[in-house]
Amino acid sequence: MPDTRGTAKQANNSSQATLTQSTAKPSSDQVMINVVQAIRELKNELIAKIDQKAEAQSAELRTQIEVLQSEFKKANELAEARCAALEGRVTLLETAASEQSDTITVLEQESIDFETMVISDHCPVVMDISFPDNIAPQRTWRFNPCLLSNQDFVKYISNHIDLFMETNQDPQISKGCLWETLKAYLRGIIISFTASANKKNAKRLLEIEIRICAIDQEHALTPSENLYRERILLQTEYDIIMTERAEDLHRKSRLNYYESGERASKLLSHQLRQSVATSFITEIGLDNGGSTTEQKSINKQFQEFYKNLYKSEAVLSSFWLSVFDGISYVCKKRINPDPIMAIFGAVPEGITLSASQANMGAFVTLLARKLILVNWKSPNAPTHKRWLEEVFAHLKLEKLRYSSQGYTQKFFNVWQRFIDYFSEKCSVSAQNNDNPDA
Repeated sequence: MPDTRGTAKQANNSSQATLTQSTAKPSSDQVMINVVQAIRELKNELIAKIDQKAEAQSAELRTQIEVLQSEFKKANELAEARCAALEGRVTLLETAASEQSDTITVLEQESIDFETMVISDHCPVVMDISFPDNIAPQRTWRFNPCLLSNQDFVKYISNHIDLFMETNQDPQISKGCLWETLKAYLRGIIISFTASANKKNAKRLLEIEIRICAIDQEHALTPSENLYRERILLQTEYDIIMTERAEDLHRKSRLNYYESGERASKLLSHQLRQSVATSFITEIGLDNGGSTTEQKSINKQFQEFYKNLYKSEAVLSSFWLSVFDGISYVCKKRINPDPIMAIFGAVPEGITLSASQANMGAFVTLLARKLILVNWKSPNAPTHKRWLEEVFAHLKLEKLRYSSQGYTQKFFNVWQRFIDYFSEKCSVSAQNNDNPDA
């Protein structure tokens, strides 16, 4: 029988040796190798992430560069187009200037000047240029209500009213004619007074500017307290005159408040809203005793009111009928007497007229209303012949206005039909006077 205990003991010793080798600690070299390997893996991972981020940023940067290049190209094309348009306009201006060189006044050295430093701390530069073909527009005269606060003006105008009434008041002259004549006379007197005052102010301003310029030159060489005091007094007088002129311009501009910088103040905005709100009529009473808030009904009620208010009486029916017969002849279409056109000169509804025909209708109806107002106390209506004479007298002034602007042919294009109508009516009237039994 073999000895099994010795064999088992050897096997047990060999297994213990193997376990001792497996549980032994790794050496320092092995640790360094593992650390280096881990660092290399981390480095490769970081490099990969950096490359990915760089590629993404590069793609985004390329996209932005393409967008900027596209915008720059569009801006360049727009600038080139504007430059081309500007060059074309300059070329046209040069061509027009060369063709009409005799109508444009060339600036000379004497027409440019530096004025005295009185309004601000800068010397204004004045340049004179004139265009002979440029005709100043006609302006409507309006009375300046500030003149009523001027005692000299009140005394001046009162004396002229007394003089006019003493000279022209006569029982044979109607009150309406006297009143219209007085208004025309006072208008001329007021214009004369205003022009004289403006000339005096302009002359005084020029004298102050010349004196201030001389004081500045003298004070620069020899400073003096008296010169400085004199300049302050002149500057104050100059500011007072310019303030009055600014107030007049501000009143004519119909502004109630100044603007605060580049934006309107709350006060100005509120005032504008209130001004717009007060111009609207939100409710109006009706003939049946009720009221309405509808805009169409309000407009219709006003229209009916003025139609009934200014409706022609029987004594004026024949006069207005003859006036509208003349308008129908000139416009080559039948236009029945209409209160709106008779009172306001507006084209009636359902009638289509050109701009020149509409202006002609407004002009001749205005003269018809003038005749009615001038003879408002007369029991008889104005005659058709008197209306034609009134229109033809004003046509002479109208032709002069057109001719002064070089539009003589345009005058005949507008008024030739009325001239023919006037000639026809005059010839018929002459025949009736020659043949009273006809």
